[in-house]
Amino acid sequence: PISRHDFYDIIEELSTNGTAVLISSHALTEMETTTNKIAIMSKGILVANDSLEILRKNANLPIRINVYSNKKSIKQVAKSLSGKQVNGHIVELFCDSKQKINMLKRISDMGEKISDIDINPASLEELYRFYSSIKIDDNNREQKNV
Repeated sequence: PISRHDFYDIIEELSTNGTAVLISSHALTEMETTTNKIAIMSKGILVANDSLEILRKNANLPIRINVYSNKKSIKQVAKSLSGKQVNGHIVELFCDSKQKINMLKRISDMGEKISDIDINPASLEELYRFYSSIKIDDNNREQKNV
């Protein structure tokens, strides 16, 4: 881990000084936190190339929200939010980016029944699966499903 941190410190310093750095990796979780632009290739074709924020926006994959509640209120929270109870104190919800603020308001309105929340946008691994599944024709153009 120390060598890895040293490596990324060097990359950060180079980038800060204006040097473009290209890293090819399958360690997508690491890349998610250390890059400002991501290129995704599938079968030798560049299928996506942008910031993580723009890739998420364009893919429009669901956002996962974990809502933490106490055992006494968990069933009511799950029912009120139309979520899935995943253990004795977490309700899992999914929504798109347009619904996120409204969902957070609904959660906040539940007051003391809620102890915490985690908001998880699509991970780089999920984005990779999404973009690499896009069908490309012989002219390297995306094929539309009709």
